[in-house]
Amino acid sequence: MKNIILLAFSVLLFACSSTRTGPSPREEKRNWITAYKNTAFIGCLKAHDSTIMKQDVSESLNTDLLGDYSMIRQADSLGRAYYQKIKPSPILDLQQKKLVIDQALEFYTSKSLDSIARVQFSTFQKNMKNAY
Repeated sequence: MKNIILLAFSVLLFACSSTRTGPSPREEKRNWITAYKNTAFIGCLKAHDSTIMKQDVSESLNTDLLGDYSMIRQADSLGRAYYQKIKPSPILDLQQKKLVIDQALEFYTSKSLDSIARVQFSTFQKNMKNAY
C-alpha cells in the first residue's frame, strides 16, 4: 500500500512538473522579436501615412507582446527614422515618389533590424529580472 501511494505521488508530481501553460522560452523570444520588428515596420509606414493604422489592431497585439512602453517607443522611433532615409525613386516614370513599402519590407527583413531586436530582447529580459 505504501508503495502504491508513493508511486501515485511520483506520477502526480511528474505530471504537474511537465505541464506548460505558456510558450516556451524560445517561442517567447521569437514572438517578442517579431513584435519589435513589426512595431518598427509599422512606425515606418505611419511616418509616411499617419492614418494607415485606423482600421488595424496590429499595434495593440504588438504592444501586448512587447509589454514595455519604452521598447515600443524605441521600435516606433527606429521605423520613423528609417522612413526619413527613404529617397524618392530615381526612375522617371515614378515621378520622384518613394518606394515606401518596398523599402520598409527591406528594413523589416534586414540583418540590422534582427540584430537590434535581439539586443533589445536581452535588455528587456534584464529589466524584467531587475523589476522582480
